[in-house]
Amino acid sequence: MFTLATRGTDWRYAARVAILAICYLAAARLSLVLAIPPGYATAVWPPSGIAFAALLIWGTRIWPGLWLGAALANYAVNGSAPLAATIATGNTLEGLCAAWLSARLLGRGFEFREPETVFMFAAIAAVSSVVSATVGASAIHLSGAASSELFFANWYTWWQGDTTGIIVVTSCVLAWSRPPTDSDIPVRRAELAVFWVLLAVTLASLFGHPSDRSVPAMEFLLIPFMAWAGCRFKQRLVTLTVLVATGTAVWGTVNGRGPYHSLSLNESLLVLQAFTSTLALMALLLYGVMRQRGDAIRVLSTERAWLLQIHAAQHDIASLVARMPPIDQALRGALRIVCERLSWDGGQYWAVDDATGALREVAFWRTAAPAETESARRTAPQAELERSEALAGLVRQEKRPVWIEGAFAFPVMDADKVLGIVEFFAASLRAPDRGLLDMSSSLGTLLGEFIVRMRADAQLSEYAERMQTLSRRLADAQETERRHVAVELQETVHRNLAAVKLELHSFARGTGTRLQAGEAWIIKESLALLDRTLAACDELIAELRPAAFGDAGLMPALRNCAARFERRTGIAAEVVGADAVSELDPAAETALVRIVQEVLDNVAAHAQARRVRMRLDVAERKTVLTIRDDGIGFDAAADGEKRHAKGGLLRMRETAEAARGTLRIESRPRYGTVITVQVPA
Repeated sequence: MFTLATRGTDWRYAARVAILAICYLAAARLSLVLAIPPGYATAVWPPSGIAFAALLIWGTRIWPGLWLGAALANYAVNGSAPLAATIATGNTLEGLCAAWLSARLLGRGFEFREPETVFMFAAIAAVSSVVSATVGASAIHLSGAASSELFFANWYTWWQGDTTGIIVVTSCVLAWSRPPTDSDIPVRRAELAVFWVLLAVTLASLFGHPSDRSVPAMEFLLIPFMAWAGCRFKQRLVTLTVLVATGTAVWGTVNGRGPYHSLSLNESLLVLQAFTSTLALMALLLYGVMRQRGDAIRVLSTERAWLLQIHAAQHDIASLVARMPPIDQALRGALRIVCERLSWDGGQYWAVDDATGALREVAFWRTAAPAETESARRTAPQAELERSEALAGLVRQEKRPVWIEGAFAFPVMDADKVLGIVEFFAASLRAPDRGLLDMSSSLGTLLGEFIVRMRADAQLSEYAERMQTLSRRLADAQETERRHVAVELQETVHRNLAAVKLELHSFARGTGTRLQAGEAWIIKESLALLDRTLAACDELIAELRPAAFGDAGLMPALRNCAARFERRTGIAAEVVGADAVSELDPAAETALVRIVQEVLDNVAAHAQARRVRMRLDVAERKTVLTIRDDGIGFDAAADGEKRHAKGGLLRMRETAEAARGTLRIESRPRYGTVITVQVPA
């Protein structure tokens, strides 16, 4: 089987060598018709382009076909075998030199997709043609076939013919021998038909008439067609346009037609070849510029779409953290967003333990069904976990994003402190992406600020909860102390004062008319003073523990507070609402009564009100107490915070919060004040 394969390969190689030799010989025989004395150098030499293209397509191993075709063509000139072999060697070296330079500078599969390639291709053609021209001109000079006066003419004609042949023919053969890579250029059939018709008319006008009838500078009409083809058509059509224009121009000039025919055919062809080479390079250059522009537009479009995805991921993560979810939920959501938006297979977050400094995995996400995510993590190979932890450790040490093969990671920072590391990984290798690396820095800062804020909020919440618990304990202690003081006043002071009053009444009745007028007045005033003291004591006891509170419920206690306030200040006070407030916590009832007492004291001291209205409602498992007065009010927006921070309003707010409730104050100058208290029902 190996022998058959080798033999098949040898036959294929021999066939290629033969094809190259035949094509080279046929093209050379036609071109040598136009050669200058002694018959070796010609300004039209397409075989150089055929040889270069064949060496690029089939490889340099087929060089014997090039040498054989060149040797046979040159031997037919005057039958000198040594001279033909020498010239063939120069032609072969030219092709090999061109192939070697293109492989080193452009690569074997180069395309004219950027201007630099076109310039380099022209330079390779010019440099490699020096080899053949120098060897050939020197050979015919040393052999005596041409005089020394014709050396430069032969050398320049040789060089010009080979250079133009490579530029025109090689580009066309390469374009038509390979699959088209510019399939994204649309086929404009109508435009193409108009183009070929106009080009045919122009070529016929230029090279269809004798040279003495041609209009000067008419050949420059071909420039717009080269620009048209280079900017609008595919590479195959561009090179075909150049080949057709060059072939038509050569045919017309050889037959004495067109603007380039002069006294000497060789001089005419040299000028023509210089012009056609320029046209060919201009068309290829414009094609390269347009392809480079198209490639740049596609790259920019792709990068723009990618950047939009990156910005969308940033926006989604910012929206996520703005909702202030728990830290682990936010981190897992951020991993999910990046994986889904930016096509990563998975991601994880490593947190830095504040106590030990060790890395521990906090959140993980894999692009799979939600039920598969945790199971996939549990079954992950130990080596994968170790590589992941090693990458996280490297990022933590260097404090910058790191991209390694199919994974990248970046630190989550708080100032100069690393809070954690976010890592993403993919099953296939991915090249570093500048946009993603830039996003990682801002994302690391965003997540760092979020984590710090959430930790601070958690500490504040814990502190607020402790303060609320302390406030409740303090309120309970105060209430207990008030009750104790009320009981002491009732059982000692009030009882003793009542006993003194009874003793004075008994003393006054026992002495009867024996009291003098002054003594009777003293006893009378003492009894009146005792009555006032007992009334004040009753008022104080009611303030400390309102009458009917704890026996008849909340509404009687509020009505009692309103009645005493109205008697004391003369300001009308009204209490409305449901008499039965079901199963209200005793601590909440006490808080509402204390808030009412504080509000009524503030109204009496500051509001200058004529009426106070209190309403008690139960809605949505909440007890709502609304206290409204028609006093002078105040600007709650301007100085409400100052008022809330001190005095009675601060005590009211603390009392409401101690009962797990809320207090809201609404007030405007000249429109009175509304205070709303809500506690759990």
